[in-house]
Amino acid sequence: IEFLPAIPKDWRNGKVKGLRAKGGFTVDIEWREGSLTQAVIHSHAGSDCIVFVKDELFVDCNGQAVSLERKRDMISFETAVGKKYVLFMNG
Repeated sequence: IEFLPAIPKDWRNGKVKGLRAKGGFTVDIEWREGSLTQAVIHSHAGSDCIVFVKDELFVDCNGQAVSLERKRDMISFETAVGKKYVLFMNG
């Protein structure tokens, strides 16, 4: 999953819900000043989730931090069917 890969400059702030992503995910995203502020990933298949991101993100599921594997410009984490994962920037 890659967030906002080609967002138009005129769309400085916004949000979208219900985007379908490969691997059995539905994604909701919010951005401000052209940068991601939060994303919610809903897992429908329980597969591992891979997110391409340059900035440092944190992932939460039901109030608990999710263990991430980081490699260059990507993070990955395990998901469970029916769970919601909130990705957010520090601060």
